[in-house]
Amino acid sequence: MDLRTFPLDSIKCTLLLESYSYNSAEVSLRWLEWSPVSTVKKDYNLPDFRMSNMSYGAVTETYTAGLWHRLAVSIHFERLYGFYILQMYLPTYVSVFISWIAFWMDTRALPARITLSVSSLMALTFQFGNIVKSLPKASYVKAIDIWMFSCVGFIFFSLIELAIVAYNDKMDDQRLRGSGMSLPTSNGNCSAIRRSVAEITTRRSKGSELGASIDKAASIGFPVAFAIFNVGYWGYYLSSTSRMRL
Repeated sequence: MDLRTFPLDSIKCTLLLESYSYNSAEVSLRWLEWSPVSTVKKDYNLPDFRMSNMSYGAVTETYTAGLWHRLAVSIHFERLYGFYILQMYLPTYVSVFISWIAFWMDTRALPARITLSVSSLMALTFQFGNIVKSLPKASYVKAIDIWMFSCVGFIFFSLIELAIVAYNDKMDDQRLRGSGMSLPTSNGNCSAIRRSVAEITTRRSKGSELGASIDKAASIGFPVAFAIFNVGYWGYYLSSTSRMRL
């Protein structure tokens, strides 16, 4: 059983029929011409699988004791992945989308943005831990693993973007303090006070504009990158499933 495309995979079960102690000179095995393989029902649906196809064949095997006739029938099952769509894929979509809300929030609202992104990452990590418990064990990477790690990566990079914006605001505040810009004392005239306030406001607005520009680029770049990933992911694995059916 190959689970590399799980849960978008299909399974082929092969049944071999062969005589144990009688070779082809004593026992000849052949499929009936009019009804080689038949089933009681046309469709067999299991909780996780649906029987999609059935194929048969006959070969002659060579052993040291002679020739043996062998009949083979292969039953193809498609995995019903509706459960996985509802329980795995949709919640991860929601977690990724929620992490993007921070891009439209004020750059100075750092606690709210951190809470939003970290909560999305923790929810996705907790969900992945619960999913792993019910998944079949395999030593190689499965399709669901690629999906989950990619979604975690998108949320993690949204946290990196948040850190960049916060660092920009921090450095801007340090530049303002380091430049020695402060309001004049009460002995100063009103025009000097207005000029100092205007300079401080201008510098702060420039720092905020840079953070807003980063957020705007992220609000476009992240959805576009996620859409491209979805096209590649679903296109590859659905086409792989179609090829396995043939």
